[in-house]
Amino acid sequence: MKCDWESQKELRADWSSPPDKITEYKQRLHKLTLAYSRAKNYSHRKQTATAEDMYHKSDAAVEEELIEFLTRCICAYMHILTYCRLRSRLKPRT
Repeated sequence: MKCDWESQKELRADWSSPPDKITEYKQRLHKLTLAYSRAKNYSHRKQTATAEDMYHKSDAAVEEELIEFLTRCICAYMHILTYCRLRSRLKPRT
């Protein structure tokens, strides 16, 4: 019973904070959401030229930052998966 309790404590400690990649993604997404909100605010104030410029900048930032970040994360995950699969195939069976 005590062993189960200790393992539960360890699991909860691991799950209490998100991984660094998730935190970094949230920060990037928050920054880009703020940029888009500013553009929307300018649009509501009838400053269409400024709003359009801000929309274009926020779209470009999404393409450059967020999609690039997600692509790197997915590629790294795929490399890890491939490595694990190859390693499991090369393990000698006993």
